[in-house]
Amino acid sequence: MVELTVPYENRMEEAHIYKREKYMNLTKELENAGYKAVVMPVEDQLAKWYSAGISNPSRDEGTHQPIPLQLHHVDWQLPLKDKQTGFSTVRSASAIYLCQYENKLCIFDLSVINEEEEEEEEEEEEEEKEEKEEEEEEEEEKKKKKKKKKKKKKKKKKKKKKKKKKKKKKKKKKKEEEEEEEEEEKKKKKKKKKNNNNNNNNNNKILGYDDPTSETLS
Repeated sequence: MVELTVPYENRMEEAHIYKREKYMNLTKELENAGYKAVVMPVEDQLAKWYSAGISNPSRDEGTHQPIPLQLHHVDWQLPLKDKQTGFSTVRSASAIYLCQYENKLCIFDLSVINEEEEEEEEEEEEEEKEEKEEEEEEEEEKKKKKKKKKKKKKKKKKKKKKKKKKKKKKKKKKKEEEEEEEEEEKKKKKKKKKNNNNNNNNNNKILGYDDPTSETLS
C-alpha cells in the first residue's frame, strides 16, 4: 500500500468523520487505489499553502471562514511513500480533493496518480504491441522478399537450364544435320566416282581398249 506522507500523517482515528454519504465513495476509491486518507488541522495546511504562494481554496472569499463539508480542487504536489521500498517520491497529482470538517482537512487522491500510471502503462503496452506488430510485419516482409528472391532465383535458374538445354539440343541437331550432310556428300562423291568409273569403262569398250583380240592402232 502507498501512503500519502504529509504533516500529521497517520491520524486515521479522525478519518471516520468523513466516511459518510457523498464522501464515502471518495474514501473507497482512495482505499481501493491503495492510498490512505490523511487528516490534519486546516490552519497548518493554510500556512503551508501561503508559504508556497497558493491561494486558499477552502475558505469563502467574502467571509474568509472555513466552508464545512465541501469539496475543493487544487493542483498540488504530494510526496508519496511506498511501504514496499520505503522510498518517498514527489508526484504531481492533477486532482487533489480537500474535504474540510470541524477545522480538519481530509486529503483524497481519488486514484488520479494510479490512473496516470495505468494510462502510462497502457500507453507503454500499446507502444510495445505496435512495435511488436511492426517487427512482425517487417519479419513477414523480409520472409516475403526472401521467398520472392528465392522464387526469382529458381525461375532464373530454371530459365538458364532451359536455355542451356535448348542450346545443347540445337547444337546436337546442328551436328546431326552436319553429319547427315557429310554422309550425303560422301554418298554423292561415291556415286559420282562410280558413275565416272562406269563411264570410263564404257568409253574403253567403245574404243576397244578392253578387248585383248583387238589390234592396237599404229
